[in-house]
Amino acid sequence: MTRPKSENLIVAAPVKPAESISKLINSLSGLSRPLAATRGREGIKLIDEHSEFIVILILEGSIEIWRNRDELLVATSYAPAIIGLQGSEFRYQTHTFTPQPESKIAWLSHQTALDAIKAHDLMEDMITYQSYMNDQQTYRDFLMINSSSYEIICRLLTEISERPDFHEIRVEQYILTRTRLARSGVMKMLADLRFGGFIEMEKGKLLRINLPFPKNY
Repeated sequence: MTRPKSENLIVAAPVKPAESISKLINSLSGLSRPLAATRGREGIKLIDEHSEFIVILILEGSIEIWRNRDELLVATSYAPAIIGLQGSEFRYQTHTFTPQPESKIAWLSHQTALDAIKAHDLMEDMITYQSYMNDQQTYRDFLMINSSSYEIICRLLTEISERPDFHEIRVEQYILTRTRLARSGVMKMLADLRFGGFIEMEKGKLLRINLPFPKNY
C-alpha cells in the first residue's frame, strides 16, 4: 500500500539487507535441522540440551518476539531472517520467541553457525545483518519512547500499511498487543481519523491511508 508521509510523525523503517541475509541463510541452511512445532504461545528454547546457544533460521513464515515481564509483542521477524547470531543470554531470558502457524523454522548450534560464516568469508554480511537488527531496535524505540498515544497510533497505522498482508490485519489487535494503550482511547482515535478522511477501514481492517496525518490530535 502506498501512503502519504506525515512530517515529524513518521520515519522510514530500516531496510532489510536482503542480499546479506540470503548469503547467510544459504551458508547455514545445509547445516541446520528442522525445528519441532510449538503449541500456542509456547516459545522456542534457544539453548539446546547441551546448554549451548542455537541459531534460528526463519525460512518461511514468521516468529513473534514477546517481552516476558509484561507480555508485550515487541517485534515480528519475517522470513527470511535469522535469530540468535549474537548469542545473547540476556535476550533469551527476557523474551519469548513464538513461531507462527505454518512457519518453516530450522536451527543449528551457535558455534556451527559462526564456523560456517567464517569459512564462507561472510563476516561482513553478518555485521551488516546485526547492524540492521540494532537499527530495528532503535526504530522500535523511536515509535514508542516519549511519544504521545496519537503519535504511536499514527506510526503503527503506517507500519501496518507497509506490510504485504495489511488487508488481513485487525488494526485494534495489532495496536493493543504492541502497546499499553487503553482500548477506548485507541478506538476513539481510529474513529476520529476515519471521520476526518485520513484512513479508510472495513471490518476492523485498514484499507488505505488517504491523507498525511495531522501533526497534532
